[in-house]
Amino acid sequence: MGARVLVLTSQDMREALGPEDCAAIAKDALALVSSGLSETPPQGHVSIPQQGGDVRFSYGYVVPSRAFGVSVDSEYPANTASGIPSRHSTMLLMDAETGRPRVLLDGACLSTLRSLGVSAAATDVLSKRSSTTLAVFGDDERVADQVDAAMCVRDISEVRVFSARPGVAEGLAKGIRAKLKGTGVGVLVAPSADRALAGADVVTCVTDSYAPVFDGSLVEPGTHVNALGDKTADRVEVDEYLVCHARVYADTFGGVFGMDGDVMQPIQRGRFSGDRLMGELGQVIVGHATGRTWDDQTTLFECAGSAAVDVVFAQRVYEVARDARLGTKVDL
Repeated sequence: MGARVLVLTSQDMREALGPEDCAAIAKDALALVSSGLSETPPQGHVSIPQQGGDVRFSYGYVVPSRAFGVSVDSEYPANTASGIPSRHSTMLLMDAETGRPRVLLDGACLSTLRSLGVSAAATDVLSKRSSTTLAVFGDDERVADQVDAAMCVRDISEVRVFSARPGVAEGLAKGIRAKLKGTGVGVLVAPSADRALAGADVVTCVTDSYAPVFDGSLVEPGTHVNALGDKTADRVEVDEYLVCHARVYADTFGGVFGMDGDVMQPIQRGRFSGDRLMGELGQVIVGHATGRTWDDQTTLFECAGSAAVDVVFAQRVYEVARDARLGTKVDL
């Protein structure tokens, strides 16, 4: 007898979880992972040289969730010439008690919801309670999600958007203004990275950059920075100065030490050491590490992603969607 699988589109998933839900799930997931209640084997990797493709497989199991999952992420840069997206991502969640497939999810949307939730959790745990000004560095729709993340945990009154790509920030800001119409929140396009940073309480980066997107020496005391962009050993969003002068926290030590160029490159140059990390965010949440202790401290949250955290999100999306009768059931 085949299994019945629930298929969830990105629309189903966004209908199931709002920003506040994502923040709560992220805190629970990070606490579970930092408490040793998960298993995350090393990523698998396959190259498809004939088409220039790159495929990565991530796996995770979290004991209390009674589920495990596998994500398949592919990147085919040449697709853009044919009008096909260059990236695709799918996650299959399995029942840990029986091994049967449970739900097939849009992996890109799952990553977005997880990033939103983890960012909101980090901002809530590490930023000043009095934070009102948010600066977001990015080039795509993730910028709007990060505005939602900050606004669900802090009373943000001003949003600044910066993109190094000409004209992109204007389009992103226009969409955010429309979404926030009537709230009284000001949405500005920063003319430079320096202007975006000036006076910002929270700074969030969601880029694919290979070079720092701003000068870390210009980050003012008391600022909290979220570095959430794509993490690889050769990608860098924030510079060595910020890493060496901030209180640095990780989503997971394994992820940051395995693939986060922001941290690994200064370590390789002998300018930083792993023992200087203040802890995992989950450790701060459960009280096993110290977070911000006064308002003048600069904090930096480095997020490399975790398959175990994704499993917790997928399980929660599944539960909400099932109860709300969202998605499409398919018999295999």
